[in-house]
Amino acid sequence: MTIAVAVVCTTLSYGINYYVNLGPLNGGKPAGAVVAASLVGILSALLLKDYAVAGYIAAFAGMSATSVIPSIFYAPVFGFMAGVFTLLMAKMFVGYGGRAGTMCFCSANVTLAFFIVLGTLGLTQHNVGAHFRALTLADLDPVWVITAMAAGVFGIMGTVLLRERMLQKRKAPGEVVLGSAIVALVSALVLPWIVPSMASKVAAVVASGTYAGMVSRKVIAADVHLVLTGLVVGLLNVLMSTIFIGVGGRLGFMGLLGIALFHYLEVHAHKPA
Repeated sequence: MTIAVAVVCTTLSYGINYYVNLGPLNGGKPAGAVVAASLVGILSALLLKDYAVAGYIAAFAGMSATSVIPSIFYAPVFGFMAGVFTLLMAKMFVGYGGRAGTMCFCSANVTLAFFIVLGTLGLTQHNVGAHFRALTLADLDPVWVITAMAAGVFGIMGTVLLRERMLQKRKAPGEVVLGSAIVALVSALVLPWIVPSMASKVAAVVASGTYAGMVSRKVIAADVHLVLTGLVVGLLNVLMSTIFIGVGGRLGFMGLLGIALFHYLEVHAHKPA
């Protein structure tokens, strides 16, 4: 059932990402990766219940660029692997924000590596060079760095507050998934009206922050550490923008890196050296 859900959700996410437009909400362009994964996440939380997280993990695979998943016919393969890794990594990083994205990131890279091997044999168009490039000064523009860090904070704090102030009190199904998906979706729909030139980049960082915001308070207890995590997640999105380009799950992976850092600090900060 987990693998079946993953196959369907990856394919649905990919289809929304590239084949659905929202009319005036996005200028008639394809919905985009964040909108697609968020919609599938919300549907998974409301309809799938026990498989909501599996559906959200698979939805991240559908966020992949066409250099990773060239057409919707490849999507079920990536969905199948997302389901397999959901089962294999079920007991890893429990309570960590970004855990779901990391599972997808691992599965997507393994699947991509397989297609890159086929590419060297001339059987597919996949190649390593499409996913890595050198970091340039333009990537480190101060305005963008500050904006990304602010977006990371907004993503994680917006998700945590929505979960704790509303969804948990109302015992909403799949509140962890819902909290992340709602904040990411609203941001992706509103940002084109606020910062049209940077909307997709900022929405991706907000989404990365929301994935970190799926964290348990048993892992990160202090609000100040959540804010600092958001800053780090935003910075990681800048520094890692030129590696694993287009691979689904990388936004969640960066969220997990930020969470892991501050979990370590909370555990060890007050212990003698």
